[in-house]
Amino acid sequence: MDGKYLEKMFVLGIDKIEISRRKNIIGFDKKNAESLRLHSYLVKENIRKIIDCIKYELLLKNHLSTDFIASLKSPNAYVLVREYILQLCSGKYDEEYVRHRIEVGRYYKKMGATTDMLLASMHIIKYAVSKFVESEIEDEENRFFLESLDKILMLDSIIVLDTFICELVCDAEDNNRELSVYISELEMKIKRKHEAC
Repeated sequence: MDGKYLEKMFVLGIDKIEISRRKNIIGFDKKNAESLRLHSYLVKENIRKIIDCIKYELLLKNHLSTDFIASLKSPNAYVLVREYILQLCSGKYDEEYVRHRIEVGRYYKKMGATTDMLLASMHIIKYAVSKFVESEIEDEENRFFLESLDKILMLDSIIVLDTFICELVCDAEDNNRELSVYISELEMKIKRKHEAC
């Protein structure tokens, strides 16, 4: 499958207008973005604990694929998860942010994750971030921060699932094309044999 084709399709489909539309659907506004940005320093201060918590909770799941478990234990896992979490609370949610989320969806698919695993991961990320951050924030601010976190993770889930499903569809289409070519070649061979007899 052509990864550039997939990326192009998503970038064209999820432009500024579409991103704004999706934010409006889930009620994510500038105040939500600002709340996440203002408290991003707490996420940075606790990033190691947050990542360790996420990896621990994911490894407790008994339906992970072997590839997915191996990827969690790889040296690159920390860097990838760290980047994801920091972007989550960056306060900037534009086309570049969406492109990164598309790559997350492709990565999940590559590692053999399922859709329920994707959703479980989002839940675990929310749990880990809130566990180490909410005690540092005053009650009213804490409520709004968690609400904002919940909304941005909902947006992430939609984008990641869209990508994941598109990857499956593209794979199926590629397989169908390959099967069609194989059948055509097989028919030609059979035809030649009959003509030779």
